[in-house]
Amino acid sequence: MSKFLGIFLALIALVQFSHQEPWKNDKIVKVWEHQQQQQQLQQQQQQQLQQQQLQQQQQQQGNAFNFESAQNSQLKGEFFQNFQNAQPQAGAPVVPVVQNAQANGPFPIQQQTITNTGEKIVENLIGGIQFDCATRPTGHWRDGKFCDIFHACVHGQQRKTYVCPIVGERTYFDEVTKRCEFLNQNQSACTTNSFYL
Repeated sequence: MSKFLGIFLALIALVQFSHQEPWKNDKIVKVWEHQQQQQQLQQQQQQQLQQQQLQQQQQQQGNAFNFESAQNSQLKGEFFQNFQNAQPQAGAPVVPVVQNAQANGPFPIQQQTITNTGEKIVENLIGGIQFDCATRPTGHWRDGKFCDIFHACVHGQQRKTYVCPIVGERTYFDEVTKRCEFLNQNQSACTTNSFYL
């Protein structure tokens, strides 16, 4: 019973003490609130820092893409030299850019296209070559005169004409694989002229 009485007296003393000095309780609450505010502030600062780092990474990736694009433009030579000046301004209608147009023969065209995902890309097309798609099913077909040029036929009509990219070696369009292949893999594949070479 004396044990019970000791606990009871201790509880009474604690209650009296807390009522005698309520400022200590308020001080503890204020310290706790201040700590919570500091934690929230630190979390906000960390989130802002993470957002800034993400934006910097995205900007660096964009710069790397622009650098690669510039290198690719240089490799394509005189046909696509003025690409940066030829891009349409925002809100302007998209019109194909024709460079070095020749009356008889192929010439490059750059056309801005919007993909299914909404991304804007520039297609490097070829103009000045007629191709009969009337007897061909929908698909891609190699040109009869230039082995590195191929045509997109859709429902019997010619839609677009492409050229295989320059990648340091001669390439040709293979109608079997429907891809641009390296000529050194099949020397007899390109007995006709090449547009670029």
